[in-house]
Order: sequence, then C-alpha cells, then structure tokens
Amino acid sequence: MSKTVVLLRGGVDSAICLAQAVKDRGSENVTALNLFYGQNSKKELEAAKRIAEHYGVNYIPMDISKIMEFSNSGMLHDYSIEPGEDKFEEQTNVPFRNGLMISVASAVALSIGADSVQFATHADESAGLKYPDCKPEFFRAMANALAVGTDESLRLELPFADMSKVAVMRLGEKLEVPFELTWSCYVSDDEPCGYCVGCTGRAKAFEALDIEDPLLSK
Repeated sequence: MSKTVVLLRGGVDSAICLAQAVKDRGSENVTALNLFYGQNSKKELEAAKRIAEHYGVNYIPMDISKIMEFSNSGMLHDYSIEPGEDKFEEQTNVPFRNGLMISVASAVALSIGADSVQFATHADESAGLKYPDCKPEFFRAMANALAVGTDESLRLELPFADMSKVAVMRLGEKLEVPFELTWSCYVSDDEPCGYCVGCTGRAKAFEALDIEDPLLSK
C-alpha cells in the first residue's frame, strides 16, 4: 500500500481527512504533518498531536514560522476585531498559507516515499470565503504544479473538494472521528470564541447534523 501525507491542522476537517486516509491505507502508511506558521492559536497544535496519537500514525510537527515573520496578518499577531465585522477575513488572511503548506508537505512526501499529499479543503470554503488560496482554480493549479514538478510521482488529493462542510462532518460522524479532540477557533486557546470563521462554520455543521459539539458541552 502506498504512503500518503495528510496536512493535519487540528480542526474537524483535517481530522476527518486523516480518519479516511487511515481507513483507506492503514495507519502505518499515513503520515500526519502539522505546520506551525506562527498562528496565535496554539491549541490547534495540541489538538493535531492528540488526533495523530489517536489514529496511531507517524506524526511530524514542523516550525515554518520564520517564513511568515514579515506578514501583518491578524492570525499571526495580536489584533482586536469585534464579532460580525466584515473585515475579519481580510485581517486574518495569511498570504499564500495553503500554497506554502502544500509545498512543504510535498517535499516531505517525496522524502519519505509517499505518492500523495492530502488537504482537507471543502466546497463551502471555496464558495464562502475571500481567501484567494481557497479558490478551486488555486488548488487545480497547485495539483498541476505537483504533477509537473515531480514527473507525476506525487498527487495533490482533495477528497472533500466537492463536498459541503455538513457532508464532511456527516462523513466524520460515520467514521466515528473523536470531535472532542479537535479545535477550530482562530482566536482563543481557552474557550471557542463563537464568531471567527472556524467557530461559525463548525457551529453550523453541528447544528445541521443535530448533534452537540463536545467542546461546548464540557
């Protein structure tokens, strides 16, 4: 069975992606790569480690924050923004974050003999967010770059690209993903803030599935 590298951030989407990869290939053929790029929230890093341990996969944490030290993104520095402000996405955009993550994951994948990199973007992100590196055409371009740049020995796999957030969460429920180990908030490391993109998307999905978010029931 061929190996794959899953970009694991600690939220529900990447946890579900990891669960599916383990189901398809076996834990011994899956590597979870967690990249610290300087983000304010450190709890998602802890969540990624817990999820990787739960599935018994090879876990690689990596610090790439030096690359982002010149960015003024609110995700990387202290910022004050009120709930509901329409500039939240603009202020929390991290320039080319997805491109950087996929590139690093590709180098790691080639080094360990994997044939694919898996990234857990879904259709709601491409339709509802203003981040330029969440667009379908961006991921198509990156997939092509990986194919050309590796003589087609490495693929970019986007298993949820045509699925809604709710559909992804429904899959996670079916796979019995431990949602209590995940963390989605961009703002807080204590309690979910309830208004950032991570929190609102998560809340809507749990509500649509009519199940309680374990992070809010503690």
